Amino acid sequence: MNGVILRRTLQDSRYVILAWCLGLAFWVLLLASVFPAIEGSPEFNQILEAYPPVVRALFMSDLVEIITPDGFTWMEFGTWIPMFFGIQVVVDGLAALAGEERRGTLDLVLSTPIPRWRVVMEKFTAICIEVTVVILASYCGFVAATHLVSGYTLDLNNTAWMLFTMWLVLLVMLALTMTVSVLARRRGTAAGIMVGLILGSYILNAIGQLNQVLDKLRPLSFFYYYHGQEAMMGKLEFWGPAVHALMIIALTGITVVAFNKRDLAV
Repeated sequence: MNGVILRRTLQDSRYVILAWCLGLAFWVLLLASVFPAIEGSPEFNQILEAYPPVVRALFMSDLVEIITPDGFTWMEFGTWIPMFFGIQVVVDGLAALAGEERRGTLDLVLSTPIPRWRVVMEKFTAICIEVTVVILASYCGFVAATHLVSGYTLDLNNTAWMLFTMWLVLLVMLALTMTVSVLARRRGTAAGIMVGLILGSYILNAIGQLNQVLDKLRPLSFFYYYHGQEAMMGKLEFWGPAVHALMIIALTGITVVAFNKRDLAV
């Protein structure tokens, strides 16, 4: 029965994976087709600089210029997709254990000889594969865009590293969601906690750049270690991805231990 949970999870989500792959690939091609209209137009940078600092901190970047292919790609893909696709990752993470427990199907799974730690690891691995496939589809979209759209001269190496950092932050969301779902026991409670954690983490990291007191708290945000901006500029420092990797390992370990020790809800 090795891998049966992994295969079933992937089979159940195959259409969702396909939709995200096609959707993000289309979004990449759409961005590439729009970029030539603003390339080399300093007016766009001037418009962005006119926004209040809080707005720029929350939704923009000071490290790259929007009139360059790398800057435009980061602004319209690297900043938003972790939040949008992160919603799907959180939904899948909640459904992995808490959702099946609420539906009463998890006790059927655990009535088989499959150990609990394997249930957790196969569920986690299946969703990791989903995220990986979607990220790879996005990269294929970027490769196609650079060949199909004249003037969209994107550095594909930097783009790959940016997508790698995005992949890690999505896996942090997944690991955190599964941990919270096991500890909170109820799916609704876990969902509320995750919304607060993700929004709070994002806002703390963004607003902390404008406040000396909050700046000292920014390392508490997992978005603080998301170095996609630096990756798009070819200046990625690997301590950020390393911290994310440690978070994923630690949170997954906590989930396994907590799930092994708890009783299922009736």
